[in-house]
Amino acid sequence: MRTLYLSYAVMALPDAVGVLSAKLGVADVSSLLFFLWFAVLPVPVGVLCVRLGASQLVRAALLLSGAACFLLAGGSRPVALAGLAVAGFANVLLQVAVPVQATEAVPADRLASVLTGGLFVKTLMAMAFPSLVAWASSCSLALLPFAWAAARDAWFLSLVPFAALAAWGAASVGVAPRPAVASADAVRTLLRAARRVLADPVSCGAVVAFAVALVMDVAYNLSVPETLARRFGAGDAAVAVVYATLFGVKLPVTLFGAWLFRRRDARRTFALSSAVALAGALVLFAAGSLPLYLVGVALFATGCANVYGHVFGTVARRHPAEASAAASLLVTALAAGAVASPLLDAARRLGVCAAEGVVLALGAALLPLAAFVSFSRRCP
Repeated sequence: MRTLYLSYAVMALPDAVGVLSAKLGVADVSSLLFFLWFAVLPVPVGVLCVRLGASQLVRAALLLSGAACFLLAGGSRPVALAGLAVAGFANVLLQVAVPVQATEAVPADRLASVLTGGLFVKTLMAMAFPSLVAWASSCSLALLPFAWAAARDAWFLSLVPFAALAAWGAASVGVAPRPAVASADAVRTLLRAARRVLADPVSCGAVVAFAVALVMDVAYNLSVPETLARRFGAGDAAVAVVYATLFGVKLPVTLFGAWLFRRRDARRTFALSSAVALAGALVLFAAGSLPLYLVGVALFATGCANVYGHVFGTVARRHPAEASAAASLLVTALAAGAVASPLLDAARRLGVCAAEGVVLALGAALLPLAAFVSFSRRCP
């Protein structure tokens, strides 16, 4: 369990990189590179999970994450890009392998709770990172004898916790011996498992709902600065308040989800969460003042906070033997986030609706999918 929570803490590294990307000179490619990894790597990583075991991949991913921290603190754009590529690769390994590792150690009825607790740790790390950067920036010490610019010292300081957690997690991973599996057999095993998951209407609906929820969440996050400037004439201070509200609400709601999923089947409350997210999207669409808009942000964050727990808990409970396939499918679905920006651009260009209209439409599409998952009579 310690390794799982350490892995989720390190999994927040891409969120942290987002804070530093402009200063590192890689803001133009950071999100694109991460979405590319999520599009092409999950299935091969799922095959490796079957062949080598999830624990081996978790250890490798943690070591790579530690190495990425040092590259990201380097003194040039090419080195930072290399760090970004390594961080993205390691993050996909973690996103696929950690849930699979959890299925081997955690009973099915507690899995959603444990993974949601991991997401709480990840969110906490992502929220703490901007403050960590601010503190590190106030330190004027030239820390290291390497040929790095003094301005990089603060970034190195802020990345040290990730490197330390990655090293601790790698040292904590226990790797049990397992029989070797040929590559061709591993591919066939994963594809058969994925086919079984997608052939189940409830599990397939949960995966599609996850993709829709992800696009909705990314579209909202991308649209915040433009929406506040257009509707309320607000600037950076208001944007900071909105993001603080968004993550400040998600944190306790995620913790509550970890508690709730210990006591109730994760899929049974998926429809309720989606309804709350839709209500939040409706308030965001109709709000005529910034305080009312913040109410919408709080509702939207509440509804979106535990989507991963709802979906992976549902699929893993119904298909406990197909954990690698389920994790690969969900991480592949993360690539759907790349659709959000073109979707927003198309809506603006065609004059169909503003960004908040796109979010509302996606929320309306999510609710029936979540209701089907929650209320289907198909067992279990």
